[in-house]
Amino acid sequence: MKKPHSALCLAYAVLASAYGCANDVSSTDKTGDDEPDVFDVGAADSAARPTLVGNLVPGEAAEGRFGRNARYLAWTLGLTEGDEVHLTTEAVSPRSLDTVAGIYQASSTLAPRGAPLAINDDCDGTTLDSCITWTAPASGTVIVVVRRYDRGSSGTFRVLAEVSARTQACGSRGLGPCPDGQFCSFAPEAMCGAADHPGVCTARPDACIALYDPVCGCDGNTYGNACNAASAGVSVASAGECAGGDVCDAQDAVGMGACRRLPFGFAWSGRACVVVQGCTCEGEDCDALYATQEDCAAAHADCEVSCGGIAGFACAEGQFCDYAMETSCGSGDQMGTCRAIPDVCTREVAPVCGCDGSTYSNACNAAAAGTSVAGLGPCAPAAPECRAVGTRSEGWYAPDGTLICWARCGGAVAACGAVGSRSEGWYSSTDGTGCGGGSRLVQWADCSP
Repeated sequence: MKKPHSALCLAYAVLASAYGCANDVSSTDKTGDDEPDVFDVGAADSAARPTLVGNLVPGEAAEGRFGRNARYLAWTLGLTEGDEVHLTTEAVSPRSLDTVAGIYQASSTLAPRGAPLAINDDCDGTTLDSCITWTAPASGTVIVVVRRYDRGSSGTFRVLAEVSARTQACGSRGLGPCPDGQFCSFAPEAMCGAADHPGVCTARPDACIALYDPVCGCDGNTYGNACNAASAGVSVASAGECAGGDVCDAQDAVGMGACRRLPFGFAWSGRACVVVQGCTCEGEDCDALYATQEDCAAAHADCEVSCGGIAGFACAEGQFCDYAMETSCGSGDQMGTCRAIPDVCTREVAPVCGCDGSTYSNACNAAAAGTSVAGLGPCAPAAPECRAVGTRSEGWYAPDGTLICWARCGGAVAACGAVGSRSEGWYSSTDGTGCGGGSRLVQWADCSP
């Protein structure tokens, strides 16, 4: 019996509002019932609720196998506006397998939405395979659905999507950023843009299938599959999980010689992104340099950078050196960690003592002032000091340098005593060295924290 192709295309044209049938073919004799309505909306295992197999990678054939509860098989396909798609199916077993393929808009749940954007059966009429040539009107994810012509539940086939992209180069010197909703995708041989190899702006997928097929991203992180990496705006460096090395470890790449030439790229030193330039590049990571300093910084944005220590490492602008309280503000050449200075803090009252000797209402306000926390609670008042020992000016001085009294106090230190009584104040550690003749009192004061 002949299939009423003209009538079907008319129906599709009405339902798709001007999309119609892709690659319509002439009538061909087939046995069995005429093709039924393709839009079984609401039915399980239908064009509206197919079995999602995976992500269709352009240029790579995927295999589909029909089953009792899998008569409609589907794949996601990420496209950029203007991409030309050539979709084909090829029967594997049996060779006489007759397929119908359609392209649909994808819903937020990765289900086909609405009428098919393009649909075909029998290519040019000389084969039972399907062929669709279609141009993506917008960037985003589409769903490719394949079923048997007679809606049977057996047979194996391959589906291939070849995409001719309207490309925009990226990721190399002199090239601008990708448009919103796209990311810079590098071919495997480009090594994530090392040595200034360019990439191609590619649409970020709207959604990905929950399939674990791990890849290592160019940012050094492992993603569940290539689609997840693309959704995060990251190109794939290699298949499989990332190696055990930490992306925050310093890269082994050094420019040797004094040649005046373009830099080889930028490397992560463990603290910052530095240019690698010279006559030659030596080190294991010379092939993994970043094309721009911005790319390097973005890949290491989450890395913790040490500061302080015997070398006195400073933090970048907009950061401060945060010391753990047990390091006593970095005493003994201990290291801290660079943290971003906060722009806004709450009004919570939880006093802390800063490493600058000032009391702050909470730890955030100390950080906003660019200082680490020395301890919880208000700072203890600074004790007077015995200064100018052995001179006519020897005596007790306040922290701001103001003279409290003349006294022979060499070797003595002041401490807060008689806390909570009317006699609370600063007392010398040695008898007869205070400000009251033979007493130890230096100054009456409310000196307890």
